[in-house]
Amino acid sequence: MVHERHLAEGLVKALEAAARSQGASRVVAARVRLGPLAHCSADHLRAHFHEAARGTAAEGCRLEVLEPGDLEEWGRQDASGAVVEEVEVEV
Repeated sequence: MVHERHLAEGLVKALEAAARSQGASRVVAARVRLGPLAHCSADHLRAHFHEAARGTAAEGCRLEVLEPGDLEEWGRQDASGAVVEEVEVEV
């Protein structure tokens, strides 16, 4: 449970940073991919994400969570985390 909350909080911070970098006030949607060692389901991450996003620029964000790929395809990225692939913001 702590791992999932940590993933969700990190995701919110990454989305807020993406919004700031684009001069946006709100994150509308995001697509993320779970790492093959994340040990977290897409539904579980979404639930923790929506809780962590309350009161932030990511609150109400439509979150698409893609299932992890093969560990070898993941490369040097942290395979126990989640990677933001796309962000849609509102300026």
